[in-house]
Amino acid sequence: MKFVLFQIIFFLLIFSPVLRWLGAWADGILVVAVALVATKCFSKGAYPKQIFIFGVVAIPFFCAVLIYLMRYGEISFSDAFWCFSKPARILITVLGACTLVCYVKESYQEDYIEKTLVFVWGSVLLHALIICAQFFLPGFRDWCYSSFGDFEFLQTRGTWNLETRMGGLTGFLGGASLSVFQSVGIILYPFLVCKLSGRISLAGKLLILLGEGIILFSIVVVGKTG
Repeated sequence: MKFVLFQIIFFLLIFSPVLRWLGAWADGILVVAVALVATKCFSKGAYPKQIFIFGVVAIPFFCAVLIYLMRYGEISFSDAFWCFSKPARILITVLGACTLVCYVKESYQEDYIEKTLVFVWGSVLLHALIICAQFFLPGFRDWCYSSFGDFEFLQTRGTWNLETRMGGLTGFLGGASLSVFQSVGIILYPFLVCKLSGRISLAGKLLILLGEGIILFSIVVVGKTG
């Protein structure tokens, strides 16, 4: 049960979509990150000191950039706010990811790095399954794009792009960034084989190999780099 819960949280932190029908603020990744940070604030555990060093360096830097843009750049306060919101989201997401890794370390002790990589691979595989479902089930694909993206705009990109380049939960028509990130599942395959070979059965090894095939197919249908 603990393993499944961690896997779900990892997937949501990495691939949660933006519920655009609720508004741009309904960013699933940001919501999960904030929830993780909030739970850490009420627990007894502490963050590694490297996190505080990162914050001490990054936050003043972003504030300085914001002040410079407002003083010397021809932008309004609202534009400056949106410029600042992007790095702020990145900082919160990084903090949420660190929180999740801290929880994995508390639960799995010395094996936490290994488990973290397994959860990342599992998340990529789950997203690959969604991408494959979009490719073979047009109704499901259209529902994803209408729920998580600007479906009317995507339709202007042409029928061929819409039907052959899948974007998963990103709300977009695939692209280089997504295909590169999906390739993380391929990169982690040697690790899975070396580290887990003595702990899993032949059936488990075959399932991992099948998962690699699904991830590889998802990289192809995402497009561009794939």
